[in-house]
Amino acid sequence: MADQDGTFSTELRRLLGAERAFAAFIEKMRDRIIDRDFIATLAVEHDCIGRRIANLSEILVLIGSNGAALESVEANELIRRSLSGDASHVEIAQAPDWIYAVTARKFEQFKIAAYTRLLAEARQQGNAKAVRLLEDNLKQDKSIANTLDTVIEETLP
Repeated sequence: MADQDGTFSTELRRLLGAERAFAAFIEKMRDRIIDRDFIATLAVEHDCIGRRIANLSEILVLIGSNGAALESVEANELIRRSLSGDASHVEIAQAPDWIYAVTARKFEQFKIAAYTRLLAEARQQGNAKAVRLLEDNLKQDKSIANTLDTVIEETLP
């Protein structure tokens, strides 16, 4: 099913950019995090990002979009705040994991909202394959969000 006005494909491409930005954020944070459970959580999330990126790319091909990722202003702002805000004055060896966990949780909330919006659009368009792939991505993000909630509770000072 073609994307009539380009809005659906644009939102998909922005979300693709956000997923890639989140993968880069996880790579940067891995060496700064102390809590082993949180490190394991981020490793699982990093692995899942590849599948979500593949799903988004498949939908973009399905609707005839060029599939190039667009910059996600929201994702970049979350990363900027995390790396230069509260965390900037903390020694890396003593970095509070909860700051990174909260940032990761904000990413998940942003992506859950985006996937929910795109899912509604795909359903309205009657695009069953896109619906299935978006539902898969949404399920993954909701699962990691729940896990991050637990990490935040356990790492808060």
